[in-house]
Amino acid sequence: MKIVVTRPAHQAVELIEGLKAIGCEAVSVPTVQIEPMSFSAISQPDLFIVTSVNAARFFCELAITVNSQPIISVGPTTASYLAARGYSVTSPERLYTSEGVLELPDLQQVSGKCVAIVKGEGGRETLAQALKKRSAVVEEWNLYRRVAPSNIHLPSFEGADVIWVSSYESFTNLYQLGREIWHDLTKLIWMVPSQRIADMIKDQVGQVTVADSALNKDVIALCQEIINDKRKPERTEERNH
Repeated sequence: MKIVVTRPAHQAVELIEGLKAIGCEAVSVPTVQIEPMSFSAISQPDLFIVTSVNAARFFCELAITVNSQPIISVGPTTASYLAARGYSVTSPERLYTSEGVLELPDLQQVSGKCVAIVKGEGGRETLAQALKKRSAVVEEWNLYRRVAPSNIHLPSFEGADVIWVSSYESFTNLYQLGREIWHDLTKLIWMVPSQRIADMIKDQVGQVTVADSALNKDVIALCQEIINDKRKPERTEERNH
């Protein structure tokens, strides 16, 4: 089975290795690139929420002094990245989304507290809106932007069975860059990390299947399920002659 991974190139390496380990032909065709943005912190927040590994990387480069302020990450990969660099981090145990973060104890009593959301430009506003409703002072630290590449290698899609897109932005960029083969792409299996993204693309492509999360292990597990389904013998109906 051939799968095309559309993550930024530096984030696709481990996933591709894991997919190859279960017998997939996996290729990287990034439909999003990460660019740093200039930023200068003007305050010392009471709490940090780091939304992605990219946000964590640029956060560490800022060399912000963190004393006892809690640091929350949206998912375990981001938490691991920060922990490896000496930060103490809390993250959801199961729901690796804004909704999961909002359930954490550190965010239940935030009235009057300054909360820095460390993130990329744009994206969902769920966290900021919910925290403002809880009377927090919210600062959005936009440390990077996601941009579309100037082109993609369309021949890499030849013979593909599955496309992994981790965001709606990746999907729309692929549509813009791959219009000449779009009809063929819509016939493939599209894997996404959430039902929210599935609902956004389901009317534009054929088959959409949802992984438990964007974690490599969950993407690989879903690919293994697809492989197993393909190996099952097709049932043939008895025909009356």
